[in-house]
Amino acid sequence: MSNVGFFFKLFAKPVEPVSVARAQELLGNGAVLVDVRTPQEYSAGHANRARHIPLDAGADVVAKGGRTGRVL
Repeated sequence: MSNVGFFFKLFAKPVEPVSVARAQELLGNGAVLVDVRTPQEYSAGHANRARHIPLDAGADVVAKGGRTGRVL
């Protein structure tokens, strides 16, 4: 299974577009902002509080730590 397929299966709940205000509210309530871009893209600029988990490494990271809350 590809990493993209793994993420879709892992986060099988429907994708919900959110506004900046809603994202800030969710982050304030414990959600995690995950940036899945390459290390070079992440280094070029990323959102504050974003956790960098490159898509090609994400399956391993999630499998080790699990998911307990909302992910943006």
